[in-house]
Amino acid sequence: MPQYFISRERKNEIKDAVLDILRQSGVTSLPVNLNKIVKHYGIRCIGADRIAARSSKQAAGDDGYIIESGGSYVIVYNPRHVRGRVRFTIACQLAHIFLGHLGREASRATDLETAYFADELLMPLAVLDSLGCRSAERIAERCDVSLAAANIRLRDFARRDRYKKFNGETEYDLAFLRQFLFPPQSPATDNPK
Repeated sequence: MPQYFISRERKNEIKDAVLDILRQSGVTSLPVNLNKIVKHYGIRCIGADRIAARSSKQAAGDDGYIIESGGSYVIVYNPRHVRGRVRFTIACQLAHIFLGHLGREASRATDLETAYFADELLMPLAVLDSLGCRSAERIAERCDVSLAAANIRLRDFARRDRYKKFNGETEYDLAFLRQFLFPPQSPATDNPK
């Protein structure tokens, strides 16, 4: 059975995409405001219960999917899932859009990239660490994700801690910290009155 992994180069490309999305849409706090992101990019999100029966049957078995029409995207999610799972589903669908997965056959590699993108978007480790969120419960609460997603993300701290012990913060860690803890300030407007 082949092993699947994401190369360091591809992980960096995904982090670049996530940081660009956060910057462009002006998201600077946790939980990440997905409505702000989809609105900025003109993407609609709707529950499968609000569209035609054929499509809603598809979403009943899936967490979500994308309808593309004329360069516009609609993310369809399963409204029966808990809020945290719906948020992760929407983040995964955003990954398909921004990582160029649309039109490609689903694979284990695209699944891994999608989950990695969603983790980086919704639960940036450096930010969580700086806020003292080092338990699944605190991650789930702070990031508005399911406890299952938070538990999976929590495992990534061990890898990060080993790296950080010998190398310090990465440039990406610092970029995420700047985005969330020291966001760019809007220029003050001069008011002559």
